Amino acid sequence: MAVDYQSLAVTGVQALSPYQPGKPIDELARELGLNPADIVKLASNENPLGPSDVALKAAQKALSELCLYPDGNGFDLKQALANRFGVNMDQITLGNGSNDVLEVITRCFADRDAEVIFSQYAFAVYPLVTQAIGAKGVSVPARDWGHDLDAMAEAVTDRTRLIFVANPNNPTGTVHGAAAIEAFLEKIPANVLVVLDEAYCEYLQGDEYPDGVKLLAQFPNLIVCRTFSKAWGLAALRVAIALARQPSPTFSTVCASPLTSTPWRWRPQLPCWQMNAIWNVPVR
Repeated sequence: MAVDYQSLAVTGVQALSPYQPGKPIDELARELGLNPADIVKLASNENPLGPSDVALKAAQKALSELCLYPDGNGFDLKQALANRFGVNMDQITLGNGSNDVLEVITRCFADRDAEVIFSQYAFAVYPLVTQAIGAKGVSVPARDWGHDLDAMAEAVTDRTRLIFVANPNNPTGTVHGAAAIEAFLEKIPANVLVVLDEAYCEYLQGDEYPDGVKLLAQFPNLIVCRTFSKAWGLAALRVAIALARQPSPTFSTVCASPLTSTPWRWRPQLPCWQMNAIWNVPVR
């Protein structure tokens, strides 16, 4: 007797279409009979310079302890990040790449009765995770291929729980200055969380662009996401973080798990075995 797994899946997952990632270089080389060294892959925005020698040496050193489970709290990495950003360690959430962090945030703060706002041409993960949990995705038409922040603020309703803003935007490359981002945040109610996805912020040059981490003190409903996959050339390690203001004791008490690595205890009551011992070292 065959099992129809599709019919057993939750409604949101049933309606999903498989995500099509960028084709691996080796696969393309096999299909076309090309030399992999002659192929430059652009689809995934990978750093062609690769990781630093310091990161490579640290990763090599960590390989000798692959038989051991990693520190589920990610102490070394979080300590280094706290020093770099000038925040407390318990303001930092670690995840396996941006996809993981963004999904955890969505699953924690949105449900089937919620609305999640994102821009028309923003990162594909925003609508995917929204649909997967059964929430209503509100795609706001783009303006000049980027976020129409005024329209996104106007789209907020009593059901809105999350707003995703990618700055710079992926995949269109548009960017908003600090003044525009702050003006947008001022319009959003305190009970609506704004996720500022700054995966490409290291490529920006100039004081006119925002630093989301510095905005945390001013906007308590702001969550800032960063990744080590792009500028730092560590895409294969799958390392991303989210930074937020300190939570209320009530929320931590209700949702806490003794083995989580998250400041807001976003993850469900499960051990955080998804932590990677290798990326707990070289990212420092």
